[in-house]
Amino acid sequence: MPFYAADQIREQSVNSGHISIIPRRKLGSEPPPAMDPHQRVRFRERTAVERVFSRLKDE
Repeated sequence: MPFYAADQIREQSVNSGHISIIPRRKLGSEPPPAMDPHQRVRFRERTAVERVFSRLKDE
């Protein structure tokens, strides 16, 4: 499991005033918890930016 998925790190991030937009991963047989609508929008925006940078690095 990636360390950024740890609940302690998410809690520290929230306590620092940050908003986590990393989706939780499915662990075991339980489905992953759903993201809030505003988190889904931010996640889509973040991944779009990451794809642009990835394409720029490939050129």
